[in-house]
Amino acid sequence: MVSEKIILLLQIGASIFMATDYFFAEKQRAVINLALKSYLQPLRDRLEQDLKNKVSDILSSWLSFLLPFLICFLCYVIAFWIFPVTAKYLNFWFALAVTAATCLALISNITRSYELLLKVVAPIAFATSIILITRFLINCPKGTVFGIGFVLLAISFICRSSNIAW
Repeated sequence: MVSEKIILLLQIGASIFMATDYFFAEKQRAVINLALKSYLQPLRDRLEQDLKNKVSDILSSWLSFLLPFLICFLCYVIAFWIFPVTAKYLNFWFALAVTAATCLALISNITRSYELLLKVVAPIAFATSIILITRFLINCPKGTVFGIGFVLLAISFICRSSNIAW
């Protein structure tokens, strides 16, 4: 649950940023928006370059990236779909060996899969979300400051909806 105070602070911040249309002159807004765009554009460019490099690394070694996930999936299929059906027809020692091999393969590949999720997938998801937000802020028709207020308002709505027991 997100505290109501945090939601209220997000909404106050959103209203302050969105009120720039009413309290600042056009020249003042242009100066502020230009300063924010000059900060956000290099940030977006760096993130896009990092994202391109990360994706090209994944595509160049796609087999080493997908193999742990495929082995985990195969172990899941063996353990929960194939093995329960065929276990009654197999020798006890063979069934025990298959179970042990499946468990070892699963354990050894779960750690690799988890490492890949943390070191590859999570940074890609984070960089992509930041790129989308900066792209929205740079191209916002009302200006970058207004866009920041809109993003804060959207975050407050997400926080508010997470507090609702659906």
